[in-house]
Amino acid sequence: MKANLTVRYLALGRPFPLASVQDDAALGAETLIEILPRGVTLRSVALGRQDGWFRSVAAGIRASGDAVMLSFAPEANGPWYPWGYHHASPAQYIAAYRRVHNVITAAGARDVTWVWQVSHQYARSEPVRALWPGRRYVDVAGIDGYFESGHDTFGNLFGVTLRAIRRFSSVPALITETAAGQVAGQAAKIPSLFAGIRADHMLGLVWFDIAQHRGLHHQDWQLNGAGLAAFRKAAARIQR
Repeated sequence: MKANLTVRYLALGRPFPLASVQDDAALGAETLIEILPRGVTLRSVALGRQDGWFRSVAAGIRASGDAVMLSFAPEANGPWYPWGYHHASPAQYIAAYRRVHNVITAAGARDVTWVWQVSHQYARSEPVRALWPGRRYVDVAGIDGYFESGHDTFGNLFGVTLRAIRRFSSVPALITETAAGQVAGQAAKIPSLFAGIRADHMLGLVWFDIAQHRGLHHQDWQLNGAGLAAFRKAAARIQR
């Protein structure tokens, strides 16, 4: 079992992670770069005030010589980020996303897969349809969701959101961030996660393999023990 996709978080204004992208590629993995517009507003991005920095991202992609995936302002349908629900309007998000796409593309970064990345849809979130930038701007729909408790299932985390997306787009779908915590029963959740990916013809998943210890929403997500064994077994089965 070998990973072929990694994630790098890139705060707006920071240098492009050229060495990391090249190191990932040398190991046979493509890099998904999640651009986090911290310290600026989506309106500012849409007006072009950060265009110079986005051109530097394009230059970094060109310099790497490697294919990358890019997402901008992930999980905007939730309220926890300053670019998200109740902080910025869908129109501001769409305008900013399209601006980023157009500037980076015009600057010569061609080998890019554009990922529209949302959190799983739930009762109090922004409907994902409101944030759709349009097929011209999206190659892959990414969905983030975590198994936090025993009540979480593939269906209520990803199935509901995927069905909502399928009402307006048929782009390939990828689970861009997921993990199962110890509270949820990590080993018990993993087989259904892989089974759901296969049944819904999704591209795959990115596991958030980090130990956090800050309550239900920030558990120890690292794979270990029975969880790691379940992951290896499920991954081997889906790759056959």
